[in-house]
Parts: sequence; structure tokens; C-alpha cells
Amino acid sequence: MPVQKFKSFDDASKDFWNCDPDNEYYRRTANFYKLCSRLVKSSFVAGVYKFRSFEEAEKQRLAFLLSKTTR
Repeated sequence: MPVQKFKSFDDASKDFWNCDPDNEYYRRTANFYKLCSRLVKSSFVAGVYKFRSFEEAEKQRLAFLLSKTTR
């Protein structure tokens, strides 16, 4: 995707909205979302957990994050 330069915020905001999309617009949008999904990998712990305190919940969350980085 090429870099676009604008002289003002008004020009940039006008370019942001596409009121008449064509096939190229949809292709670029799909490619953008594919890129985003490769860059941001969300993960979560499956299930519902009950904790007695916030400290206990934070300890479990930290353990999950540390196990995710060591994979």
C-alpha cells in the first residue's frame, strides 16, 4: 500500500471515506485486514475461572502470559 501525503487534515478525512467502493477498494480492505490478523494474534484462556482475590487472578494471568512467550 503506497504512502499518501496530505496538506491538511480536511484533505485526509475526505480521502478516508469511500462512498462509491469498487472491487479494488474491497481487495485493498481485505489485504489490510489480513495484514492486521497476522500482526496481532489474540489468545485467551478457555473457560470461566473464579478467583478469591484480584492478586490470585493477576498471578494466573501473569503465568498465562509467561507461558505464551516461552512457546
